[in-house]
Amino acid sequence: MKQILSLTDLSNDLFFEIFDYLDVLDLFQAFFNLNQRFNLLVIDRHNSFQANMISLKSYKFSIYKNFILPHIACYIRYLSISDELNYLQIILQSISFTNLLSIKLYHVKLKELKIILQHCQLKYFFIDTNYIQNEKHLNEIFKILFNQQLELSIMQCHFHTNLYFIEEKNKLSKLRRVIIDCDCFSSDFIVLISQLRELRYLNARINDYNREYMDKDIDHLTGNESLHSLILHIENIELDRLLLIFSLMINVRIIDLNGTIDFDINHVLELERNYTSFRYMNYKFLSLNFLYIIGLIFFLNGFLLTRRVILQNSIGTFPLSIPIEFNQVILIVIDALRYDFIKPNNDSITNNYLNQMPFVQELLEIKSKQSILLRLIADPPTTTLQRLKALTTGTLPTFIDISYNFIGYEIQEDNILNQLIKSSYQRNISLLGDDTWLALYPNIKFKHLYVYPSFDVHDLDTVDNGILKHLWTVIEDTRHEQLSFIIAHFLGVDHCGHRYGPLHIEMKRKLNQMDDVIRNISLSFNKSNSSSLLIVIGDHGMTQQGDHGGDELNEIETAMFIYTNKPNYFLSLNQNEKTVSQIDIVPTLSWFLHILIPYSSLGMMIIDIIPLEQRYIAMKLNFEQIEIYLKHISLTLSLSDKLQELRANLHTIFISFDRERNLTMIENLFNEFKFELQTHFRLQWSTFNVYRIIIGLILMLISCLIFLLIFMKLFNYENIIFNISLTLMYFVISFSNSFIINEAMCLYFFLQTIILISKMKILKKFLLSFLLFLTRTFLICREEQQPYCIDSIWLIKKFSDTSDYFLSFMATIVWLIILILTCNYSYLLPYISYICVVGYWFNIPYILSIFYLSIIIQICFVLLNPNHFDKLIYSILIFVVGYRFSFVIFLQYFIYYIIFNNNNNNNNNNQSFSLFLSILADYFFYATGHQPVLSQIRWTAAFPTLNSSINIYLSLIINSLIVRGIFILIETFSGQILNVIVIRKLYQKK
Repeated sequence: MKQILSLTDLSNDLFFEIFDYLDVLDLFQAFFNLNQRFNLLVIDRHNSFQANMISLKSYKFSIYKNFILPHIACYIRYLSISDELNYLQIILQSISFTNLLSIKLYHVKLKELKIILQHCQLKYFFIDTNYIQNEKHLNEIFKILFNQQLELSIMQCHFHTNLYFIEEKNKLSKLRRVIIDCDCFSSDFIVLISQLRELRYLNARINDYNREYMDKDIDHLTGNESLHSLILHIENIELDRLLLIFSLMINVRIIDLNGTIDFDINHVLELERNYTSFRYMNYKFLSLNFLYIIGLIFFLNGFLLTRRVILQNSIGTFPLSIPIEFNQVILIVIDALRYDFIKPNNDSITNNYLNQMPFVQELLEIKSKQSILLRLIADPPTTTLQRLKALTTGTLPTFIDISYNFIGYEIQEDNILNQLIKSSYQRNISLLGDDTWLALYPNIKFKHLYVYPSFDVHDLDTVDNGILKHLWTVIEDTRHEQLSFIIAHFLGVDHCGHRYGPLHIEMKRKLNQMDDVIRNISLSFNKSNSSSLLIVIGDHGMTQQGDHGGDELNEIETAMFIYTNKPNYFLSLNQNEKTVSQIDIVPTLSWFLHILIPYSSLGMMIIDIIPLEQRYIAMKLNFEQIEIYLKHISLTLSLSDKLQELRANLHTIFISFDRERNLTMIENLFNEFKFELQTHFRLQWSTFNVYRIIIGLILMLISCLIFLLIFMKLFNYENIIFNISLTLMYFVISFSNSFIINEAMCLYFFLQTIILISKMKILKKFLLSFLLFLTRTFLICREEQQPYCIDSIWLIKKFSDTSDYFLSFMATIVWLIILILTCNYSYLLPYISYICVVGYWFNIPYILSIFYLSIIIQICFVLLNPNHFDKLIYSILIFVVGYRFSFVIFLQYFIYYIIFNNNNNNNNNNQSFSLFLSILADYFFYATGHQPVLSQIRWTAAFPTLNSSINIYLSLIINSLIVRGIFILIETFSGQILNVIVIRKLYQKK
């Protein structure tokens, strides 16, 4: 291989590559006249130069004129030049551009233009006539450009005055692509397209402001068969005039409009039917949308709360006077362990989740001095990631944190695992189970690591069995070491709740399994000589439907069970049922692990489970950590007077008081400080920014009012009254408490009232009211509505029985009718998806993979032809909505069908019915079994059972969080999505 020692050793091909990136001026200044080789390379006849002579200083122009152009003028293919200082005139006196293909001219003059066009075979031409105000000269330029003898195929014009394109008929031009960046009149435009017979693409601006139409276009109303693509910016043009232009373009298939013309919806839909691609962008509407979005950003900024994160760590050493209590600490996290799942229940009521952990009850009775059961209250949102964050950092979550539940993000704040690593005792850490821990702590070096994917809620056993396969080996392996900490996160109970609900027999099996785990660990403790501690906690609870995420009592109420092999460790414990905050686990667990409390923790020691002789030091250590944090956070967050008072009292006590004689008083004051501290910060981080919310609402209201003022001319007098009445009624009832709690029923009553006062026939009124009444069957209750609202068992149950086959059969018929009415038989993919989903409903194996393949194929078809987008949504809706709510989808479609048939011959009511249909879409959010609370989100839409070998190849796509998120969004807002699709389809049929 040849060694390169200097620039001249480089190959010619490499220099040609370099030359392509250089401007002509830079190229000559850098390489020309270096030696003969470079001179030949620079002016090689195979080169094609691009000369940019716009905004040249006089000395640079001299270099071009005297030094560069004489050598390469015949090789220049692309030229950009401004004639503002007569540069072009000077150059043309001595130089000829014989091979020029493309030119951009600024401030051009007529004489120089004629010379260029006569001597060059141009293909592309751009002209800017900033200094030509004489319309005769402009028309003369167009006569030249439109000459048939020219080989021009692309032309772009930018003029600084309104054009009279043609006053006499020119010869036909061969132009195929024209871009006109100046305003022209519709009459001139009509003449233009009639004369450019080979035109394929046209981009122009039409403005008929302050000018009457010329009669000259009457003689040119002939169609243009060559034009295929049209982009127009339109201002001040009558709709009939625009439609006339469209009628002359026979083969146009792509139209892109923008401007301020006010289209009637029927004209827009008519144009959509006539053209393969039709887009219309109204600038007034866009500006109002922009104002609305700004208001929405202000509103969300004030409503979606965030918490300031302090990236500092607790530093120092653990008190040397406190010995290490436990060599081995095992933390068992049972996901969604509700308090009543583990609490002994003496009532005669029996079901599949009460008293299903008998060994725990046995330990609490027989070894009451070695075991304890506490009720834990978790802070909403009750999603796993937020709870794990609270269990390791001791911080309080905010509402905005829920968005991270599915993407997982590394915890930067100080936490228990971080303190374990930094501790001088070097306690090793092992992790088994839910892989969410690994997403939160990717940099922790675990001695043993066995984690499994956590989001397949249909899988009850893979994670739990994986833990049990390795847990006993890990316990035995770490028992012989000096210090160890084992985390095992079981998911079976949570997944059972999501899939079946707590009443199913599978819940009994999973709770019995967890009871056996606790039994085996406690037995292994009893055989061990080293002191060990078992902590069993739930991260959150679950509703009676098996879901979680909100703030219902069943969702936030979980449990903590503790067992140790040290006799009489909980000797001083009050055996009455005790309730503590979940974040109090953090300082308590830190004490047992012999590490410092994380810096930002707001948890306070659960003093009752700490030995009496250690409580004073434990409270003092906890208060010192809180004191450091409060000094930092108080710089940006105000503290209440009561909190400051309690803080000062405790500060004085821990400096001067006799701890033994006043321990009870200190504990009471400590617990009072704990309550005030956590209450204060919960209030601070749940208080909305009212000013931003008001600003956002005002901006959104202004945009809506301006919209009404601008487009008021579209409404007749009766429609104005009807729309304003509907809007005011909807606006007023939204301020009532009943509307907030019972929004579904308020909307139902509102819609029934509108139907009653409408001008429909009696029979149609009755039919609509009856169909709307049937949708009430599918309404799901929320916690605030109980006990006055009771859910139908068949609607909320998550497990199958005989009645489900009847529901599946009915859903099969319903969706077949919808597909027949909406999808053409020639496009079979939605029917294939339909057959696959129906097979899935009837438990046919290996069928769901075919469904996913059909969805992927349909996505490809949508990319090629966006008109198939509706069919893709139908295919996904069939799957995500499920058979229980398919019937309400059919009712929604049937209601819309009746409304549109009634309104078929009454275009004056279009806007009124648009408002009515938007309210109807809001109602069908509830009618499809949803509520605006996190616990009512049906996560199972994103995690179906997929028992096919083809899953290996599809898993990369199907298991992506984006796909799952899309499925959940489509299922949650299926009512609104179907509203848009059905309205568009029914309008088109009209």
